[in-house]
Order: sequence, then C-alpha cells, then structure tokens
Amino acid sequence: MVPLVEKRKAIMLVLVFFSASLFISYLIITVLPYSYYKQRAYSIPSNKGDITSSTMGGKALTGMGDDENPIPPVPGIFLGPRPGATNVSLNTVIYVYQARPVNVDIEVDPKITFTKIEKKWEGFSRDTTFYSVELLQPDTTYNVSGSIMGFSAWWTFTTASVFSQSEYEYVLTPYSWWIAFAASSIATIIFTRMLWRSKS
Repeated sequence: MVPLVEKRKAIMLVLVFFSASLFISYLIITVLPYSYYKQRAYSIPSNKGDITSSTMGGKALTGMGDDENPIPPVPGIFLGPRPGATNVSLNTVIYVYQARPVNVDIEVDPKITFTKIEKKWEGFSRDTTFYSVELLQPDTTYNVSGSIMGFSAWWTFTTASVFSQSEYEYVLTPYSWWIAFAASSIATIIFTRMLWRSKS
C-alpha cells in the first residue's frame, strides 16, 4: 500500500509534469515552426515558368537597344518576381529561367546577400534560383541588373508592407493548444504509469 501522503505527492508531481509538458508542447508547436520557416523556407514566385511572366515591359531585357529603343522581349527567358511586380512576399527568391544554359550574373540594389544559388538543368534550358540569407525589406523597390543569356538585364519589383505567416503556421495556430494538450496528455499518462510502477 502506498501511503496517503505519498499519493498526494505523486498527484502533485503528475500535475506539475502535465503543466510543464503542456507549456513546452505549445512552445514547440508555435515558436519553432515560425523560426524554421523564417530561416529556411522560401516563397517561389507564382509566375515561375509561366509564359505570361516573360520579360514584357520595356527595359526588362534591353540587349543591344537603348532606353528609347529597347529590343523586343527576348523569348525563352522568364523572371521571378516578374518585372514591375508589387506586394512581393518578403521571403521570395529571385528566379531566372532561360532557354540556353548560359551563366546568369545579377546584382540587386538594395543589396541582398545570397545564402545559396541553385542551378537546375533541363535539357538545354536552365533554372537559376537565388536564395537570400534574410527576409527582404518591407515596402521596398528592388532593382535587379546584370547579364542574362548574354543580354543586359534590368528590372524592378516591390515587396509587401508586412510579412505574411507561412501556410504551415496558419494550419497549426488555431489548433496549437489542442495539439499541445493531446501531446502533454499522452506524455503525462506514460509518466504516471512509470511513476506508479516505481512506487509499487
């Protein structure tokens, strides 16, 4: 027989364990996904590989032309974010698709530090994706310039005013307490069984 005092102590210990595990579970569910998303997840421009995102708009690819007489948009090149895009997500990547596997050299103003430049070949075409180290600045117009497929490139896009939460967070947030409660309940049941076995 377990003395009454020991039972009360055990019950208090179980309640403390449940409370602590509930708090820790909620913290893991709500904080860590946001931190992971902010550092690792990126938003691929929705116009990726879509012919409607071609370099229409005058100066996007000027080639041998000049400001007053730019060459027509170059076929087989797609940019993301598209030239002139607004309300661009702060975690977006810069994306270039070209029909020929020629090196892409770009500079961005304000300056963006890239954590990774990914190149993917599909036959003779190539995708080049530039991943920034940090979120882009809100409500800022970025100027991208450089060389794409041998042409002189120049285009701009403007970021959104605020950073939208990830889809992963929108799924979890309304149910985070329920998920934390379920996880801590399971952990507490296992802990209680182990506790009673040790006292019996």
